[in-house]
Amino acid sequence: MSLSNRIAITLTVVFLIASLIVVVQKRYTFCVQYDKSVYFTLGLLDKYNRKVEKGNYYAFMFYAVNNERYGHQFVKKVGCVEGEHLYNVGREFYCNGDYIGTAKEKDKKGNPAPLFNYDDIIEKGKFFAIGEMIDSYDSKYWGFVDNNWIIGKVIKIW
Repeated sequence: MSLSNRIAITLTVVFLIASLIVVVQKRYTFCVQYDKSVYFTLGLLDKYNRKVEKGNYYAFMFYAVNNERYGHQFVKKVGCVEGEHLYNVGREFYCNGDYIGTAKEKDKKGNPAPLFNYDDIIEKGKFFAIGEMIDSYDSKYWGFVDNNWIIGKVIKIW
């Protein structure tokens, strides 16, 4: 094989690898979960997958309440989706009759915790987000996540 053919092949391979890296970086990024609301710290965020499925994790921008967390990225698990019956009995929450979590009475600072009260079918374009840790600040306190807030699906790594 001639030197010019080797150079052409090398340049083609380098171009293909560089193109793949650009495509992968555009779609995927690492997602670090600092607030300890789910059972993992590092995930792979797929920015092209925004189709909400119960039981999966999603990163989204928090716009439910105008407080110090407004506009921050959250990662939560989907506990109940559009078309399903969400209700609470006191501080316990159920989706289609299945228990999905309990809201605490007080926050980490000892202040009374708000409670989202609901007993109806979840409307289109919304879902109920739950954390897996007891101190998770999630839908039990502030209500639904709008599908438009979703950044992408998160696949847990570690």
